Amino acid sequence: VNNQGVAVGYSHGWWDENETSPEKNESRSIYAVVFKDGQVIDFTDDHSEEFDSRAYDINDSGTAVGHVTKYVNGSLRTKFYHVDTNKENMEMIFPTDFFKGSSSTARSINEAGYIVGEGEVETHNDSSTNPRRTNGFLYHIGTDTFTNLNDFLPCESDYTVIEARHINDNNEISATAIIKAPRRDAKGEFVFAEDGTKIMEDVVR
Repeated sequence: VNNQGVAVGYSHGWWDENETSPEKNESRSIYAVVFKDGQVIDFTDDHSEEFDSRAYDINDSGTAVGHVTKYVNGSLRTKFYHVDTNKENMEMIFPTDFFKGSSSTARSINEAGYIVGEGEVETHNDSSTNPRRTNGFLYHIGTDTFTNLNDFLPCESDYTVIEARHINDNNEISATAIIKAPRRDAKGEFVFAEDGTKIMEDVVR
C-alpha cells in the first residue's frame, strides 16, 4: 500500500472476464488487482492470454509492479511488468528482460522508478529436476534500462546475486546471493573428496 491509500495484490477471478452467473465449476485463476476508491480492480488485460498474475509493490506515484504468466514459444513463462494505476484504462507494460523465453518477476519499485526482481539467465529446456538459474535485475522506467545486478559487483567478487526483493529510495537493494563454500556434514565437519580436497557447494547469503 502506498501513501495515497492505494493497495495492490492478487485475487481469484473468473477466467471469463464477463462472467456474471458462474457455474459451480466455473474456471478461475489468480489475477493482479489494485484496491482504490473502495473498489478492487483487475487490470490483467486478457485472461485468455495472461493469467496467474501478481502485483507485489506500488510506489507513491501509483506505479505498480509484478508479473503475469503467459505462453512464450509454447512454454509457460512469467514476465515482469509495470502499470500506472492512476489511469482509467490501466495497461501493463512489459519491458525487455534477459531474453524472450526468460521467466522474470518484479518485486519492488521505489519513488525514482527503479524496479528490482529476478529473471532466468539459463536457456536450457527446464524441468522440475533441472530448473534454470536466475539473476537479480535492476530496471529503470525513465530510461528503459535493464541491468543484471551482478554487473555492479567487482570482477573478483565471489558472489552471484540470484534474486532481488526490495529497493528503497536511496537505491539500496536487499537481495539474495550464492557463494561457493566448503561442504560440512551434520556434525559441522568438512567433507572431503577421494583426493583429499574439500568439496565445495553453493551457499545462500
